[in-house]
Amino acid sequence: MINKTDIISAYRILLNREPESENVVNSYSKISTLEELYRVFIQSEEFKNRYNSLVKSSLAQPLDWPKIQVETDVSSEQLELMIDRIAESWKNLGESEPYWSVISSEQFKTSEFSKNIEKTSEHFYSSGKRTIELLEKILARLNLNLSNYQVCLEYGCGVGRVTRWLAERFSRVVAYDISTTHINIARTMLHEVGLLPKTQLCVVENLSTLRNLPVYDFFLSIIVLQHNPPPIIGFILHQLLDQLRVGGIGVFQVPTYAKNYSFSVETYLARASNKIGEVEMHVFPQSALFSLFNILGCEVLEFREDSWVGDRNWISNTIVVKKVRKTVRGVINSISI
Repeated sequence: MINKTDIISAYRILLNREPESENVVNSYSKISTLEELYRVFIQSEEFKNRYNSLVKSSLAQPLDWPKIQVETDVSSEQLELMIDRIAESWKNLGESEPYWSVISSEQFKTSEFSKNIEKTSEHFYSSGKRTIELLEKILARLNLNLSNYQVCLEYGCGVGRVTRWLAERFSRVVAYDISTTHINIARTMLHEVGLLPKTQLCVVENLSTLRNLPVYDFFLSIIVLQHNPPPIIGFILHQLLDQLRVGGIGVFQVPTYAKNYSFSVETYLARASNKIGEVEMHVFPQSALFSLFNILGCEVLEFREDSWVGDRNWISNTIVVKKVRKTVRGVINSISI
């Protein structure tokens, strides 16, 4: 729940002024989350007029940003070390902050979540429904409909925030996550809403799990891939696209550029393991993406800059691909750039 201080802060930060009156402040008290409050302010005419130049500049990033160095070509041994590190990090996050690790909002911190579990949980899972509504609008632009697909693979299902709504739209959902704790929470929730029989929940224990994905005809992955180092992002996407049926559709989001970002395999593996609660952020360059699409027989239907990362120094893309030709499984395990 938001309070009076939150509302006054929104006025000061977003509109650079004090509220008109106590009554105006009270009129916002029915809004339940900070996200909703900020959205109301940002969509107001006052905000748009005051920050018109900022709004316009946010439509696209400059074309003159410099090249970044990102290594994606690694050995199987190095891949195993990387995925072990990511698994350990998300094991810690799953045990300490299972909901906040999915949506990084203070209200979903364990300490806050427990204060009003029923209401906060309802708000948390309803946000997953909005993701599906967004997905349906994306597909509608391309004359596609979820009803045309039977088996959906969701990569990075977390605690089932989106899985719960996918299960209402597909005959079967196979959902993967690297955290056992997240999977267990998702299983409990899906059982409670009667959708567990339509879902198969799988823990990504190692690279072998990814090498043995089932065949499916639709996949979704949002705000997940970015938390893996580039070679792992490439490996995951390779396996996902490899097992997508011809005619199948994939919708996923991944950052493709960040100012001052670089990735060295040797440096990454040499540094100390992640601290508890640390969430890594990485990119996978567009050149490597298009190499994957070409090798794995995928046609790009839409490639859009999005706001999932929320950092002006990053470029994140939401991509829709269609599998147009069959490929030989296991052709590559990584992409060099």
